[in-house]
Amino acid sequence: MTYDKILSSHMKGSNNILISQTMGEGGYFSGIFAPHKDFTPRPRTQFWMIETQAGLIEYIKKLWDEGLSVYSLAAWGGKFGVFSVKEKLFGPRQAYIVGRTDLADDIKEYWDEGFELTSCCAGGGGFFIIMTKGVEGFDGKLQSWFTKNNWKDVSSGETPN
Repeated sequence: MTYDKILSSHMKGSNNILISQTMGEGGYFSGIFAPHKDFTPRPRTQFWMIETQAGLIEYIKKLWDEGLSVYSLAAWGGKFGVFSVKEKLFGPRQAYIVGRTDLADDIKEYWDEGFELTSCCAGGGGFFIIMTKGVEGFDGKLQSWFTKNNWKDVSSGETPN
């Protein structure tokens, strides 16, 4: 079954949206589907599997042009799953950050402009982060984040950001 058919089958005839998603080695997929009070009735949504990081960037720009905001990202290998919702219900403006390391300066720059971290994934040889401005419920709340390039560093427990 394809990514879009899996998502469609869990949302058809309901107010469910894709709250969170993960992809893993061997083609594993996990998704949390539920109604969300801010998205009832369910707004216009769009979702797709993208084959490359360059394709992901192009697709996200297309979503923004169509009035949609990225709500959830997942990655495995070089493929990316994207779930989006109508922008006025999530945030009026988004930005993306792509990199392997040293993301702190870019994230701080967007934080200083009033953006919040709203989605991230590791795939395609690096990290892909979505930041959104004007998300209800995020104002004044402390956010933290970290990225590591291997599990040994993750298990060390150090989270400098």
